[in-house]
Amino acid sequence: MESDQVTYEMLRSIVEEEDSVQAANLPSSISEEKLSNLKNATDLRSITNLSEEMSIRVWNKLNERLDKTFRSNHRGLGSTEPSLALGKINITYVSGHSARTFTIHSTETEMIGRKSNRFGIPLDKTVSSKHITICWYSKERSFVIKDEGSLNGTYLKSSKTELTPGKLIELGNVIYQVEIDSASKTLTLKAKNKKVIDSAQDLPIMFDSSRSSVTIGGIDGNCIYKINDPGLDSEHVRIDWIEKNSPIMTSLSDKQFWIRLQPGEEIQISMIPTSPRSKPTEIRLGSALLTLS
Repeated sequence: MESDQVTYEMLRSIVEEEDSVQAANLPSSISEEKLSNLKNATDLRSITNLSEEMSIRVWNKLNERLDKTFRSNHRGLGSTEPSLALGKINITYVSGHSARTFTIHSTETEMIGRKSNRFGIPLDKTVSSKHITICWYSKERSFVIKDEGSLNGTYLKSSKTELTPGKLIELGNVIYQVEIDSASKTLTLKAKNKKVIDSAQDLPIMFDSSRSSVTIGGIDGNCIYKINDPGLDSEHVRIDWIEKNSPIMTSLSDKQFWIRLQPGEEIQISMIPTSPRSKPTEIRLGSALLTLS
């Protein structure tokens, strides 16, 4: 194992610095294979039985120590990015009845599109020749996905987002563009692909002192705004109008909703889960659904 990768001795040393009691409960040994396959604090917890809080603290310190070790071992070699075992992301896509997974490491920059597709992901004609780039951002300990100005957009599955003017949101089968009139407290979701759902209409939503929150869902629900779209659950999303801030959309459905990235927009995929229930990131290029973990 290379000296700039995590070792059991390094792991035990950090845990002992943080909490001697939990250090005493560590396994007597952990295989190099398991250590080299760590991707996040949840993985670390699964092989060490550390508490959730301790796993995150130890994970952060492991990354800091590996960075320092790398800089010491590679000083003067012109390297700017450490080859960390912890810096990698798995991307899974489903084709037919089978799923395939490939891995991008921190030393790699991967472009995915119809003319840049070394992993053989099935991509339709709506995907641009150079659609997205995925690379490692060491300062934030995260991977970055950047839309390369694709024609038909990159979509990110989300459970919560700020609604800003011009933002494109896909609810069910319809894509809506956000328009906001702060003076009248009116938020309009303007239907952009009405040909998909014949009944799709623009949705003007009024807020006032007596109503700062509304719900949107299918026609069989008890929502304030009902839409005749089979892709919507009975209660699909809630929108909260927050004074002096952008309205917030929150998912009420397991289906969540999709946000279209602006051309050139970047999103960060952290290697540290925000909670034990954190879901993998999902993005869509045309009809291709990719799960990042």
